[in-house]
Parts: sequence; structure tokens; C-alpha cells
Amino acid sequence: MEKSSREILSDNNISITNPRIIVLEQLLKYKKPISVDSLLSSLNNQVAKSTLYRVLNDLKDINILHEFSTPDNQTVVELILEDHSHH
Repeated sequence: MEKSSREILSDNNISITNPRIIVLEQLLKYKKPISVDSLLSSLNNQVAKSTLYRVLNDLKDINILHEFSTPDNQTVVELILEDHSHH
């Protein structure tokens, strides 16, 4: 069973804020890597760009987000939860 964004934040002892919920729910919808620019566009101005980067850093700090760069220097993020096995 898939966890909600609130459960994920709570399980990782990180405060539950509106921007974190919005970003996390969008990442949960994608279930695959997404560029930060595409993520920002998909949020429809619900979260400011600076807030998005802050939330992504928070998620990286609790080890549930993987960030990498593509060969064309685009930043891509992917949610990594315990139900995904690490290769």
C-alpha cells in the first residue's frame, strides 16, 4: 500500500508543511525521474521556485530523494521510498 505524503513526512520526522505536501504529492504521482523544471511547471505556481529547491533539499536530507544531472545539464529528481528496491 502506498503511503501518503503526510505519512512519509511523519515517518521521517520532518515537519509537515503545505509546500512539502504539494511537492511530495506531485513526485508521488510521477513515480519516475522528473526534471526540476518540469516539476516546477506541473506545480502550476502553487510553490515558488526558491521554495521548491528548499523542499527538494529537505527531502534529500532525509534520503527519500535522489538528484542527478543529465548529460545536457538538466537537474532531475526521483523519489526513493523503501518500497522501491535499490539496485
